[in-house]
Amino acid sequence: MKNLRAILHDWKTRGYEDAQQRYRELKGDLKKNNHIDLRNAVKGRLNHVKMIRGENNLLYRRYLDEYNTLTRLN
Repeated sequence: MKNLRAILHDWKTRGYEDAQQRYRELKGDLKKNNHIDLRNAVKGRLNHVKMIRGENNLLYRRYLDEYNTLTRLN
């Protein structure tokens, strides 16, 4: 979950395009990972947290709120 927090922070402070580029770089080969969409990657991680901790977990709700805010802005 540290990674999810870091990704959301990156997105919030750097903006979507820079955060997506950084995420692709950290995932490895840029040619191979050029198709990765940060929104989908974060949503998948959120779904994982929801599955493990539950829909009413405070940490999950906080990350989901931040994700929803960021997607509305970008």
